[in-house]
Amino acid sequence: MTYSFKYFAGQFHTDYGTQTSVLSPLPVTTGIVVSDSEYLAKKTEHYIDIGGVVGTIFQVQLVFTLWFTMLFACIGLDILVKNGTGNHFFFNMDNLNHINNKIDIISLMNLEIIQFFMIMLFITLWLSFLFMQSTRDLRRQLPLRFHRQRREVMFSRWNKKTRKIETKVVPWEEVIAFVNCKKLFFGAGVIGESVLVIGANDETQENTSWASIALSSISPLMVAKHWEMIRRFMEEGSDAIGQPKATTFDDIMEEFCVDWKIPLDNIPFCARLWKEINFTRIGILATRYRMWRCYKHPRKHAEFEAWSQPLPKSEWARPSKELTKINEHMEQQYRDGYCSSLLYAGYPVLRYLK
Repeated sequence: MTYSFKYFAGQFHTDYGTQTSVLSPLPVTTGIVVSDSEYLAKKTEHYIDIGGVVGTIFQVQLVFTLWFTMLFACIGLDILVKNGTGNHFFFNMDNLNHINNKIDIISLMNLEIIQFFMIMLFITLWLSFLFMQSTRDLRRQLPLRFHRQRREVMFSRWNKKTRKIETKVVPWEEVIAFVNCKKLFFGAGVIGESVLVIGANDETQENTSWASIALSSISPLMVAKHWEMIRRFMEEGSDAIGQPKATTFDDIMEEFCVDWKIPLDNIPFCARLWKEINFTRIGILATRYRMWRCYKHPRKHAEFEAWSQPLPKSEWARPSKELTKINEHMEQQYRDGYCSSLLYAGYPVLRYLK
């Protein structure tokens, strides 16, 4: 039996405290102002890649922060415990009376150094393992690629049995996309989580994705902007969206200047110093390494490479009549003020389709 995804763009429903707004199948205009997306990994005139290695710089900074935090915590704990028992050498000068010769001093110093070294070695190996494991997961799938000339999207997943990458090409207008918003209510406030899920329907199981990707953000509107960026590219072209995020130190500094509205040649010394010492350069190296691993397999995947090639303009796919009509209808709805965006459209879309 073949199952199809039973929802379509404009529907809104709540299930077990989770609010879901469906953006596709039938990827109609959302009425949302498009902005640059950190999830845009690569852009050409005919395709874009979504996902990539978002947040690697921050992850590296977090790892080193945790490393130094644990280092100082170990030193501090060592001081508190051993100084109280009279066994600590470095911070209790009374212990010098118990040292008979230089051999005892060297032995005690070596014991302290070995103790700290073993603790930090364990932490370093564990964090390195987590980093390499996440990098391995990246290279076990191909980039999520949207081909606007074909109006198709290629999904991929790792088959554990065959230990190979499987691919599936889905027509653009049949791609599943929805925003999940979960809220937890506490006495002091509300904690919310919004996720954009983009997937390919699995015809063998009802309401199941063959493969999917989840992009998170702070609010439903912010996360829906990532989808609108993709939709604008597919419908209007590469000039309608921005460029992928910077991966060089100079580009990061330029972004900093744009955000703070200061000249590039007038960066405060403290700001540049902070960027230099907060492991940003190491994060950039890690980002380049992971991107290299991420794109190493696609270059060897013949089907993926062949599908990604540009087409003559005479062979470009066109939008369906249904999508064109409903886009015209929704743009009129936005202009007339019936709804601000597709996230809140709901019934206007349903009435039109009925």
